[in-house]
Amino acid sequence: MTRKLTVAALAACLAVAATWLALPGWAAEPVPSAYGITVTTGGVNQPPTPTAQGNESSSIDSLSIPGAGTATSLHAVAQDDMVSNTSQATASVASVDLTLSDYVTIDGAALYANCFYDGVNATPTVSISSLTVIINGVSLLIVPNPRPNTTIPLMDGTTRIGTLVLNEQLPFAGGLTLNAAHFTFTATPPGPGEVIISSATCGPPVAPTPTPTTPAPTVTPTVTPTVTPTVTASPTESPTASPTVTVTPTSPTPSPTHTPTPTPGPPTPTTPGPPSPSTSPPLPVTGLPLGGWVAAGTGMLIAGAVLVLRTRRA
Repeated sequence: MTRKLTVAALAACLAVAATWLALPGWAAEPVPSAYGITVTTGGVNQPPTPTAQGNESSSIDSLSIPGAGTATSLHAVAQDDMVSNTSQATASVASVDLTLSDYVTIDGAALYANCFYDGVNATPTVSISSLTVIINGVSLLIVPNPRPNTTIPLMDGTTRIGTLVLNEQLPFAGGLTLNAAHFTFTATPPGPGEVIISSATCGPPVAPTPTPTTPAPTVTPTVTPTVTPTVTASPTESPTASPTVTVTPTSPTPSPTHTPTPTPGPPTPTTPGPPSPSTSPPLPVTGLPLGGWVAAGTGMLIAGAVLVLRTRRA
């Protein structure tokens, strides 16, 4: 009885695992997707470049990888159709020239990977025109256009430093990931990491979910319009203050109302009266009054006349 329960529990776990693995989200990459090259070893950290997913395409004429080397004519194309449930991904690199930690040299030409999903099955196509790998001065013999999942140990003498898989095909539920060349390093030099050239993934198309979750920029426009109207309201205060100054010139208007006090009427008759005595200032008085001066003058004239008469008689 206990064995039957154990077998039933294992069967249930396998059913759940199968259900989860059937989901397209378990693919290693978005579906469909493609990229040209990635290098993460020997102190180099080159992310997948160029990349494409969904319905995208990207190309780079020449790529400089700091600390590693160069790659030319890199292309990545992804196409999907949600209605027909089909997808296709293509990646290609015209040439690669890498030197990792002055220890491993990778020199390749025309590495191509294409994956097409028709709604039921994924069809792979991989081609490599040439690929040369030199480890510590020793060259490895690599045959062009290798068979799927051709695995070559990377050896330095008797020491294994990694693995090279050519025409790598990694299936997942309903789809497939292709890598034209996949280097995995496990020792130093060059250091733990990997180099993947021309990678393509196809399968049941899945819409990318991370992109719609970035509507944050809509908050910034709402702040700027509210600030600007408050600034334009300040000029309206200056015109209202100026009319209060123009009222002051109206104050002189009450003064002319006091001038027309004399009311017109018939002139009052003025009767002539005796002349008013002169108000001229009196003559200055020095010694005698005026009458005394006249009497004195008259007496002097009489005395003079008497004196003249006496002189004639004598």
